[in-house]
Amino acid sequence: MGRVAERAYGAGEAELVTQASRLLGFDRTTAAMQQRIAGILRRTLTQGKLSTESNGVVAPK
Repeated sequence: MGRVAERAYGAGEAELVTQASRLLGFDRTTAAMQQRIAGILRRTLTQGKLSTESNGVVAPK
């Protein structure tokens, strides 16, 4: 997720989920994929590897 956040700097959580699925080669992001990737994003935020700035942008630490 850190690399996705670096590449998509200025993106919020929803956009990062979409960008991650594109990076994995998918043209569309299904609801199941959104849930899975969003869970990984939340875990990465909780671990402190990423942070959410005051404007909603997710950025690497």
